Amino acid sequence: TATLLNNGKVLIAGGYDGSVYLSQAELFDPSTNTFSTTPSMTSKRSRFVSALLNNGKVLFAGGTPDGTNAISTAELYDLATNTFTATSGMTSPRFYHSATILGNGKVLVAGGQSSAGLSTAEIYSLDQMINAGVDLADQKNPQVATDSAGNIIYGWQGRRGSGQGGGGFSGDSDRGGGSWKIFGMKTDNPASGSLTNQ
Repeated sequence: TATLLNNGKVLIAGGYDGSVYLSQAELFDPSTNTFSTTPSMTSKRSRFVSALLNNGKVLFAGGTPDGTNAISTAELYDLATNTFTATSGMTSPRFYHSATILGNGKVLVAGGQSSAGLSTAEIYSLDQMINAGVDLADQKNPQVATDSAGNIIYGWQGRRGSGQGGGGFSGDSDRGGGSWKIFGMKTDNPASGSLTNQ
């Protein structure tokens, strides 16, 4: 992933180079057009998410260390100390998921895949993952955005179904994509929000 930091530098971390899954990280400085190395992440990971928190730290969560198995671990990068440290993990291992900063500074992590497509979501807050109890349609390549009122718009490329098709998301073609709007989720209990098909 690539994350724009508050000082204008870009933190590039993890991924896959075609043969090896990576834990290495580096910083790009646009003022000098140069890259510099940083300490490595605590875990190798690809297909994970990163999010810049309000305190300036960067959250990294989930992903896969081998292209097959999902992980639930999470870590924080602190620019002030130039270090990665482990933090409380997610409640569910997942990769190909999404992460969105909410208006209250918490992070919504949703969807993705483990041994199958996931329909769960959780909230990261105060160095811990709290199961948000939101049950969404199984989806592929979830995308999340917030509108001006603080509502969360959740979209996906295709829904997991019973139709024909290869891979872990069979039925994408006959179920199609779509979007849901999650109302009133700027609280500590997202499960109380209602889902309305848009």
